Parts: sequence; structure tokens; C-alpha cells
Amino acid sequence: MTDDLFADRGRCPLCGNDDAAQFETVYDFNRIPVRKCRQCSFMHSARIMTPEGMKRYYADTFGSDRHRFGQHVNAGISHRALKSLLDLREIKSVLDVGTGYGFLPALLRDTYQMDVTGVELSEQEADYAEQVNKLIIHRAPLSDGGDGGESASDPPRDHFDLVMSFEVIEHVPDPCDFMHQMAAHVKPGGWLLVCTDNFEAPVVRALGPAFPKWIPHSHISHFAPDTLRRCINQTPGLEYQCGVSYTTWELVVRRLLTALQRKKTVSECYNLDDVMATEMKRGYPMFAARRIINAMWFALMRRRDLNGALMYGLARKAE
Repeated sequence: MTDDLFADRGRCPLCGNDDAAQFETVYDFNRIPVRKCRQCSFMHSARIMTPEGMKRYYADTFGSDRHRFGQHVNAGISHRALKSLLDLREIKSVLDVGTGYGFLPALLRDTYQMDVTGVELSEQEADYAEQVNKLIIHRAPLSDGGDGGESASDPPRDHFDLVMSFEVIEHVPDPCDFMHQMAAHVKPGGWLLVCTDNFEAPVVRALGPAFPKWIPHSHISHFAPDTLRRCINQTPGLEYQCGVSYTTWELVVRRLLTALQRKKTVSECYNLDDVMATEMKRGYPMFAARRIINAMWFALMRRRDLNGALMYGLARKAE
């Protein structure tokens, strides 16, 4: 992927600030700096893929064994997070935005007999979700119906008891618009849950540019507890309710090892060409062990706040 498929971001995607003097560079990663808005403290990639580049990246090439096995493991953890926040017996209809290979909605369908629907742009992942997990998948971005209508490809608006999205909003150029789009599909009185990384968690600060979720070409919107709550609360009709979070054992181990080693420079942590050439070819070691260990770790380390490295924020739509 060449540089001509990237463009300057311009304004802050959270508060709309477009004054260049009001941004500070957090990490000057290779060709894609991450910056922080001084007005609202939101961190984001300063350059992002063009719409053409995003389509080529997500629809045409996104997906790998690492993603598939990782999503399989994470489905069990996300199920535990949902159970800690909601009475899932009362949820009858679910929309999973960025459903990937579809493991979590399939689990909810089979466990609670929920009516589940997925939204997924990756052709590889959507094919698997349909053919293997037998899900209904919409393969186009959501619309919010703001023009007075809704796309024929859209799931129904004001319909779902729960709209959820796990580790997707950090990939989105306009996270506030994305939140608005999801909220449009929640029925009045229903729930919206967003899971994303906390880029200001203590372990992230300790790891610095070596935090593995600094992937500035694809993770382009970098949330913290305050900015996630702000994004939710400035969405008409939504109000933040509560959340849970935790820090994975892998990050704890990485932090311990980093303390014993020379800290890597920013340039050593990320090179766009190298990452793009290898990210869809990487494997997922210890799959069977991680399915057990990761679920047990979440149960032990879950916090009733958003200060862990992975946040689950729950909002409710007004009646």
C-alpha cells in the first residue's frame, strides 16, 4: 500500500478542532504520526487511508489465522463482559457491528436463542460468518438515516435490544459518526456496548511505543476512559451507564520483560511497509491454552471501571 492512499486527517475527530497549533505529537511513527488534541485530549493518527485505500485494505485483504483464532478466544471473554453488565436473558435481538468471523453472535444465539445479525466489511470474514457460523451478515457500512431514509442494505433502525461493537471503533475515521450510526439501530430503551483499547492505561504508558496496539495505519482513533464517555454522551439519545475493563496477561508479561530490556525507539517499534507486508500472515500461538487462560484471567482481573487496558463501555438509549 503506497503513500498516495493516505491523506492528512485535518480536524480532531472528537471535538472538531482544526487548529494545527492545538495538536501535539505523541509518537512520530513512520509516515503516520499519532497526535493529541489539546482541546479535548483525544489521540488519533494524523494521516489515514483514503476511502479507496480503506476499501482495499478492509474489504479485499483483511483477515488471517491470527484474527480468526484471536476472535474465537475473545468471544468467550466478551461473553463474560456482557454477562457482567447486562441480564442477557432479557436481550432478544442483537446487532454486532464489525462481527468479524462471527463467533460471539453465534455463541449468543446458541446460548440464549437471541436473534443475531452481523455487519462486516471484510469479504473473508463475512464469508466465514455466513457459511460456518450461519449468520445473517450485512456487508455495507451502517447509515444513520440522517437524510430521511435508510440504506436498503441496512439492518432495521430503532430495532435491536443490544447493538455491540468490539475493537472496531479504533479503526473508524469518524468515531462520533460511527457511534451515531450504531445508536440509530438501538430501540428506545435499548443498550449499546462498545469495546476498545484504553491508550492511556498504566500498562500502555509503561510500554510506550512498544504497546502492540499502536498500529497507526489501522488503529486510527485512540480512546481513553474520558474520551470514550464523551463520544457516547455527545451522541443524541445516548447516555453512558457503566463499564468494565481488564488488562490482559500478555500485556502484563510484556511489561515485565520490557522493564528488563533496553527500551525500543519509536522507529524500532513500527515501520509501515514491514507491518503491511506481514500483519495478515502472522499466526496465533497457544490457541487452545489461551481459550482457557484468557477467560480465567478476565474473571480474576475484571475491574468495575474503564481504567484497564481494554474497556467495555455500556450506554442506554432514551425511551
